[in-house]
Amino acid sequence: MNEPEQMPDGRWLIILPDGREATGDAPEALKRMATAMRQARDARDIFLDTWKVAVRTAGPSFFEVASDAIETATDKDQLRPDITAIRENAGVVSGGERRFLFALVSFYNRDVAAELSKVYDESGNVGELASQMDRDRLHLIADLMLSYGGW
Repeated sequence: MNEPEQMPDGRWLIILPDGREATGDAPEALKRMATAMRQARDARDIFLDTWKVAVRTAGPSFFEVASDAIETATDKDQLRPDITAIRENAGVVSGGERRFLFALVSFYNRDVAAELSKVYDESGNVGELASQMDRDRLHLIADLMLSYGGW
């Protein structure tokens, strides 16, 4: 971990996870800031890695892949749900696959996910999701929830 160093003028300097320098009078505050930034970056990385698996699991045809491939995406915005494709094709997948897909949409836009759920008479109830979705998809949703930092 990067520790604050005292500068000749008495202030403290720390190198942040993004490479920028931060200075201040309180070294502990600088350490907390650097730790929070590192944790946020780690959560974003975990979310993106999990999102890639979820996109492959749900089916890439339901997403706007704005990179060469799912694996090369460097940001979740390169793998946005394709709401038009979902609206047009949600009726041809199984109920569990549809619930999973709508749960993924809810990370992107909860209002659209709620609307889709109403159209297909699907509940977003967590207990219902847990009872009607396979274990692998449930793990993906749980991991996304734990690392979600907002869209």
